[in-house]
Amino acid sequence: MRKIVPPLLIALLVYACSSIMKVEESNRIDTTSNSTTKSSPARYTLITEAKKLAGSKYKYGGTSPKGFDCSGFTSYVYNKAGIAIPRSSSAQAGKGTKITQGAAKPGDLLFFRFKKKDNISHVAMVVSNDADGMKIIHSTTSKGVMIEDISTSKYWQEKLLFGRRYVP
Repeated sequence: MRKIVPPLLIALLVYACSSIMKVEESNRIDTTSNSTTKSSPARYTLITEAKKLAGSKYKYGGTSPKGFDCSGFTSYVYNKAGIAIPRSSSAQAGKGTKITQGAAKPGDLLFFRFKKKDNISHVAMVVSNDADGMKIIHSTTSKGVMIEDISTSKYWQEKLLFGRRYVP
């Protein structure tokens, strides 16, 4: 019995360590897309905080994990990262540095228009923008806070106006 216990304990320890490493790898956020060679702690914090809120419900005018509208979500996440941005999507669209979709990095904001007569109708945060597509996280009326790949979505591509960068 004594000869079996040490190898069994070693096997359990190795298994537990490898499982922890796999979880850490799956939770790692790539902030180096778009040829950025140095990761940004602020971008990492933005995406980490945003992902924590996935599944939160939609609430018109909502600014807390109890319920968010689109701009309430982005302003909340930026605030959690220690970055002050305006509350409304139209005000957010008027600040920061304007960027194109191709230049968007994790943490940048994208702005959309649902109807031709509207100015800004929606805001979302870029999670990743690389060869695998562009993933955003946003608060939607139908599913609340969710991550979505918009690179192949005709719906979102037709409505995308521009992006804004608040983090260098």
